[in-house]
Amino acid sequence: GRDKDKPKKRPDREPMQTSLFKFRANLYQAVDLPWHAKDGGTDPQVVMFYGPAMLHSGTASWTNNPTWNQIMEDEVELPTNVRLRPDVIIYVLNKMEESDEPLAMCRYQTDSNDLLPAKWTGDPIW
Repeated sequence: GRDKDKPKKRPDREPMQTSLFKFRANLYQAVDLPWHAKDGGTDPQVVMFYGPAMLHSGTASWTNNPTWNQIMEDEVELPTNVRLRPDVIIYVLNKMEESDEPLAMCRYQTDSNDLLPAKWTGDPIW
């Protein structure tokens, strides 16, 4: 009876080893972003996160079909164990004077070797 009352022992944590990686994003364009409700226009900017790295694009002016043609990169320290890696999170924001309004968001899993190709061979799937 007493064994049932004892809390179960947590499994040991996996050792966390990290390495430095280069996080590089090739940002081309967005299509058919939602228009801002108040004035009808948007000034979109992309913000990407990968673990502790945060990348910002330039801001496009007054369009819902922006083109950036920009390469952004940063060094990021990530777990060497692929299963422990964070997702890539991408936000498209409407840049405004007083605040930023989210227009779109997507998330890419990176916790498996099969999820992100070494080289993109076709158009992105949204």
